Amino acid sequence: MSAFSSESSGFGALILGGIITIMVVGGAFSALSRGMFETTSAVKHNEERAGRIHDQGVLLASLKRDLARQKKLLIEQKEVIKPVAEGERLKAELEQLNDVVADLQLEASERREDIEELEEERARYQKSVRGRIWSKYLKTELKAEHVVGTMKYKKPIINKIDPAGLMVMHSGGSARVDVAQLTSDFRKLLDLDISEARRVMSEMRLKDALAKRSRTKMAAAAGQPSALEVDAILEKNLLEGIAKVEKYFDLIRYAEETARTAKYNDRYSSNRSVPGKLETWAERAKRFERAAVKYRKQYVEAVAEVRVIDPDYSSPKR
Repeated sequence: MSAFSSESSGFGALILGGIITIMVVGGAFSALSRGMFETTSAVKHNEERAGRIHDQGVLLASLKRDLARQKKLLIEQKEVIKPVAEGERLKAELEQLNDVVADLQLEASERREDIEELEEERARYQKSVRGRIWSKYLKTELKAEHVVGTMKYKKPIINKIDPAGLMVMHSGGSARVDVAQLTSDFRKLLDLDISEARRVMSEMRLKDALAKRSRTKMAAAAGQPSALEVDAILEKNLLEGIAKVEKYFDLIRYAEETARTAKYNDRYSSNRSVPGKLETWAERAKRFERAAVKYRKQYVEAVAEVRVIDPDYSSPKR
């Protein structure tokens, strides 16, 4: 019994040891399996993360390329917009300059008439003053101190005074003393001018030449101009008349266009007044409408003058 018990105990111990060994080996294998699984999962996770990082890097690189393209397009658009904006600014500046030119054009045409009237008035007044001054020296002796250089004539008597100089009577006959031969003080006293004298003398020589040609070549016609001369004069007058018609035609068109622009701005512009002027758009429109009416009247008169020479003349059409 004791031997059997001893063997049983040894067998039981062997079985127990085997079980323990199996448990230990199983536990170790299980732990090893868990470790291997966890390692495999970590590697897979890292690989997935690396893939995502790579994908994000590719996407980022693509976005960077798109951004670079967009920046380039933006620069190109700015280069396009810049001249467009500059063009708009220049256009606005040009419109403002057109307004200034329109004012100057109207003012010039108005002032031209005033200047012509003033010139006529000055000429009349000068003629009146000269008449009173010159009458005091007629029939008087031209003194040596009034002449530049040495007096050429003995006791010259002033017989006539005109813008070109003096006509004197002397012991040897008569002679002309040009304005340039008179002293500066005496010229001022008689209201004579060298430049005016030269112009008058030129006109006088031309008139004398035409008269001489008429006497020598056209004695049979009693000094009447030839057909060629008449045609030349008519052609000259015709060209001058047509130039006047075209001038008033342009002024009418300019005034009407300025009036239309002013009316448009009066209706749609944010500014009620003309920039830089103490004038509303409505006032400007009325001012240039009045100018257009005046120009149309002058235009009609100019056309009538031209048609006296050329009845078939066709005036410009608006």
